[in-house]
Amino acid sequence: MNEIVEIDYKNLDETISKHSLSVIYFWSPGCGVCRYTGPIFESLPEEYDKVLFGKVNTNENVETYTMLGITGVPTIKLYRDGLTVDTIVGCKDYMKVKQTYKEKIEELING
Repeated sequence: MNEIVEIDYKNLDETISKHSLSVIYFWSPGCGVCRYTGPIFESLPEEYDKVLFGKVNTNENVETYTMLGITGVPTIKLYRDGLTVDTIVGCKDYMKVKQTYKEKIEELING
């Protein structure tokens, strides 16, 4: 599972329910922080074979992020067995973004 799946309101539930571990990145093309964190997120699937990675463009999928109560981008939601186990909103420390993402994914994997 080394590629990132494009997610929308039609396939979100099915996608996260078919995979025991999922990490979904909510972003917007006009978001400056997303332009920084996006490439970092996109590098992660290479390191985690057991995790499904997906992206939601919030400009094109208003229904999806509204349904989930997301109020800002970037947001990352981590799912185990279809249930949200953690959420990362924004970027508090640019120097530690990848480290933060990896720590949260490791927590997801190790339960």
